Amino acid sequence: MSKFTRIAARHARSAEGFEIKFPGLEKLLYLQPLSSGGKRSVTIPIETLMGAVNCDLFVGETFLHHWDQPHNQEALRAEDRDRIIENVTEALDFLGITYTMSK
Repeated sequence: MSKFTRIAARHARSAEGFEIKFPGLEKLLYLQPLSSGGKRSVTIPIETLMGAVNCDLFVGETFLHHWDQPHNQEALRAEDRDRIIENVTEALDFLGITYTMSK
């Protein structure tokens, strides 16, 4: 049994509840469930590529430093960033989307 469910061609949800989706060509959205029942998100800038690699993820501290609104007062700690990157890359692998990572 897979750890992920495909919601759409570029949208997956994990058994743990986090999701990734591409709301456009220049960003990937990571959604994390909260114990309160809501979700918080992080927008990861990407560059869409043509060829063997589908996208380049910008994952350095310059790009991933806080959660999106309304949680933007919460800074991303190094362990949050590492977990997000791991979760996102696992989901991209599941979706069959190839990627590189730039810091």
